[in-house]
Amino acid sequence: MAGVERMSRARPARRDLLGLIPVSLALCASALVSAPAAAAQTPGLRTWLKLVADLDGRTVFSVTEGMVWGFKPQADDLTAAQFARRLYGYRSLLARKVETTPDGLRLRTKGWSFYLDADSGEPVSELLNPYTGLKVTCPPLSGPASSVTYGGPVATGAGPDLTMRRIGDHAWIGVDRISRFKPSDTTWFKLEADLTTYACRTADLDNPANSHIPSTWSHSLTAEWQTWMRMHGEPGHILFNGAGVALRGPEQIGTDLRRAIDRGFPGALAETLAWG
Repeated sequence: MAGVERMSRARPARRDLLGLIPVSLALCASALVSAPAAAAQTPGLRTWLKLVADLDGRTVFSVTEGMVWGFKPQADDLTAAQFARRLYGYRSLLARKVETTPDGLRLRTKGWSFYLDADSGEPVSELLNPYTGLKVTCPPLSGPASSVTYGGPVATGAGPDLTMRRIGDHAWIGVDRISRFKPSDTTWFKLEADLTTYACRTADLDNPANSHIPSTWSHSLTAEWQTWMRMHGEPGHILFNGAGVALRGPEQIGTDLRRAIDRGFPGALAETLAWG
């Protein structure tokens, strides 16, 4: 087995990396990080763009789905049932399109995210917080498409730090991020550890003719309780644990997901499909 390969050391912007909505789920915000053009033109950047988008300009849709768990701190009198609880599920759809411009490679992103009942998997806008006994609001989220430019004279984003492992004819590309930020709806800073691993075939990864690399991914994100849970300052944390895939085309978007988007955000999916 080959050793671990680091492809880029540039630290990415928090909200323009992965095929899922982060804990804050604030897709509408484009938190951009200034970076030198040289850092944005690394091989790691192009590899990542091929995984999540298509350098030929085709819009790539990706779906991520998983479960969010709650964890209380270890204690001698804590039972297993108190220590870990399944809280709610989540499902997201992202659309990404790379455009070559005089300023560099511009990545457009549009997304939708839904919270799910932990048992039925149905989208919900309200949940009963098992820790507090309070009913809390968790509506589906989306926002305007965001745009980040990599490389060229106007670089508004830095390429991600990729870790690559190869075993036989498969490769795993890891993207790890530790973020400290303050959302617009809080008066305190939040911390997140965001770990994603893409899996693909080495033949697809190494083929320079490929403008897109088919992949699946696993994702873990640990953070404090979400703001809408009304538990700021309570000991413990949540863990997002999910998996995703880049679809072959928009025709693979599930009927249930299409209906949920059309119901919550009328016309938005049709507008994104028009990107081409």
